[in-house]
Amino acid sequence: MERGSERRAKSILPMTHSTHGASWRDLPEMGVGLVYMAGLGRAIAEASDALDFIEVEPQQHWLRRTRGRRELRLDYAAFEIIRQLRKPCLIHSVGCPIGGTFNLLDQQAAMLRESVAALDPPWVSEHLSFTQFQHAGAQHHASFLLPPLPCAASVASAVRAIAALRGVVSRPVAFETGVNYLRAQPGEWTDGRFVREVAEQADCAIVLDLHNAWANARNGRQPLDAFLDELPLERVVEMHLAGGELLDGYWLDAHSGLTPPELMRLAIELVPRLPRLRAITFEMMDQAMASGACDPARLHAHLIDLQCLWSTRGSWVSSQFDHVHDEPAASSTWSRLPTPEAWEDTLGALVIGIDEPIAATQDPALTRRLLADPGLAILRTLIEAVRAGSMVDVLRLSTRLLVLARGREFLAECFAGFWRGSSPQPIATDEAIRFCEYLLALRIEVPGLDDILRLEMATCRAVGDGIPVEVVLDRDPAPLIAAIERGELPRSLAVRSAVA
Repeated sequence: MERGSERRAKSILPMTHSTHGASWRDLPEMGVGLVYMAGLGRAIAEASDALDFIEVEPQQHWLRRTRGRRELRLDYAAFEIIRQLRKPCLIHSVGCPIGGTFNLLDQQAAMLRESVAALDPPWVSEHLSFTQFQHAGAQHHASFLLPPLPCAASVASAVRAIAALRGVVSRPVAFETGVNYLRAQPGEWTDGRFVREVAEQADCAIVLDLHNAWANARNGRQPLDAFLDELPLERVVEMHLAGGELLDGYWLDAHSGLTPPELMRLAIELVPRLPRLRAITFEMMDQAMASGACDPARLHAHLIDLQCLWSTRGSWVSSQFDHVHDEPAASSTWSRLPTPEAWEDTLGALVIGIDEPIAATQDPALTRRLLADPGLAILRTLIEAVRAGSMVDVLRLSTRLLVLARGREFLAECFAGFWRGSSPQPIATDEAIRFCEYLLALRIEVPGLDDILRLEMATCRAVGDGIPVEVVLDRDPAPLIAAIERGELPRSLAVRSAVA
């Protein structure tokens, strides 16, 4: 998009703040919704009659300029596609989680305000997780929502983060209960108590991700009944449901299909107990449609089932629901807990594969416990899968050409070599550009690969900056691209330039 069209795009965005100053206790009912993904467009259109709202992860539709100060900007075309769905929206942020000690909000405040202005949600939610951490004097991004340490210090940090987020978005704020594949640390709080303390001390609402809580229970953390018993259910304004899958004995929050029947039965029992439930959101990756795990007709039928579930909200609860929970006895092992900063440093470094002697870490005992935890391998696998999937999406031609020429194992080796020397980046195009530079430096002997890498790298820059980028190639790109699309290796071709 050129600069003139970007200015015109800004003028079409609404600038209303209909819930400025509102309390989470007085939110409007939204009904049944679906997390928006571009690949679900057809399914959303066909299920429109069973869909009351769309939940948007705004950071998925932000771009970063590659020149000057490298500022973030909205992808106005993507936001306009969402607006054309003609559905009310909720904003479910994924870029400045409130469970960590590292401040990401300052970097994203302007974009969050602009996203809120564009979609006008009655409330904004974020994750009780962390993604950014500092290790050995350098800042790193995990490219994955990681669990904070459930303790009083983490509560205090989350309360400050929620207050800051509330000030930025000028909307009531809710936080999502997260998934945690790790074993409980000696002396940490239960997951239910941690969620309750954050919600009550911050005086905010909860997005109860029932699939996350169910996965945690299946994977050996707090039993679901005990978790729910510790929650202030009167603060649950939104429930998330999703499907998952098994990996090495762990149930993953993979969003890979419809809500499992067992989880639906649990939701049927719970929803009548939620007096202030304002939304039920179904989460599913668009890859579920591409893989055949779901189809628009099955999704439509599932949303109708969720409408029936929605109709039972709050039907079994007393009007006196603002009660006080008993305070659990203090743990006698509190002194064994690491600080939240040490937890983030150690866990973050381990999951992204920073290798160093145990003695060099902030907390060698914690490092040993995490290395012995099979859940750490699950996190590493998931992070690598997220990074590889993002790379294949952004660099579709380059990665396909590498597979055609050298096979999937070679591509996996390229990913592994790149991961060892480069931390994840929060913006997919940033990481893609770095991967292109890494591959070019390897001088891989595949006909046409360097040209395709330069072309896709230029495309990433053009998308980020919103202006055309000229790139000089050794070969005509059209036959190169056509051959790759056909699943064939390209032949030697003539020199020319191209505009991305």
